[in-house]
This record gives sequence, structure tokens and C-alpha cells, in this order.
Amino acid sequence: MKELMTEVVIHADTGVVWEILTDVEEYLNWNPFVNKVTGKVKEGEDLEVLINLEEEIQTFFPTVTKVDYLHEIRLKRGFLIPGILTVEIITELHFLSKDSCILRQKCQVSGILSPIFWKKFAQPFKAGFEQMDQKLKKRAEALAIKNRAINISRILGNGIAKVS
Repeated sequence: MKELMTEVVIHADTGVVWEILTDVEEYLNWNPFVNKVTGKVKEGEDLEVLINLEEEIQTFFPTVTKVDYLHEIRLKRGFLIPGILTVEIITELHFLSKDSCILRQKCQVSGILSPIFWKKFAQPFKAGFEQMDQKLKKRAEALAIKNRAINISRILGNGIAKVS
């Protein structure tokens, strides 16, 4: 089996990051790697995923094999006959603190055709994951700042109202 992995620390609550990850209808607005997902992030659901691999759009048809709320999403696709080629995408969130987490993405490839797949797609997948990681980080951190500002405003507003 071959595996590539990326990870990034995101200074936002895991709930904020999870919400962005699972809102696949919004991907086109921020995600440079995954341009479109048809289907829901729900175990057993078959998805149609359009991915941007170095200016070339590829369609991937995985099944959601695991959804562990706030922790992990797994997508898996076997091709042709079992043992020929299997691609699994694993997205994990690891809690660091109330306001930060690690996003880790993995692509695992196995089967007799995996060396051919790996040679063609490993670098574009890694580059795509890295771009997605950075855009997700930026989006989540901006949303976290906005949420903190709203909460501070509410607290200050309530404090002012009580004093009056």
C-alpha cells in the first residue's frame, strides 16, 4: 500500500472546521482541489466528486465508508475487480484545544495497479490536498474570528443593558 498525507494546524474549533468540510455544496466557492461533490457526507452514500488535478478535472466515484462526527470521514473506491486498485481518502480532525485542531488528509492506494496510479496521481493529489488545507484553514480561521467577535459583542451588549 502507498500513502500520502498532509496536515495543517487550524486555529478554529473542530466544529467550525467540520461544518466547512461537510458542507459540500459550498466547495466550489473555496476549494481549489475538490470542485464539486454530488451526494451527502453520510455512511453508505455514493458520491460523485470532481477533482482538479493540475488543471485537469477528474471524476471520482467513492462511497462514504465512515463518518465519525467531528473526527473522521472516509471515502473508498475500488476499481474493476477487487485487488486491482483501491483508493481510500481519509480526512481526520484532531482536537488540540478549544480553539484549534489539526486537519490531516491521507490518500491510500493499494492493488496491483497502484504503482501506475501512484506514478500519475501522487504529486497532483498531494498538491491538491495542500491547496485545500490552506484554503480551509483560511476560511475556518476567518469564520472563528467572526464568531468570537459576535460573541464579544453579545456579551458587551448584555453588560451595557444590565448597567443601564
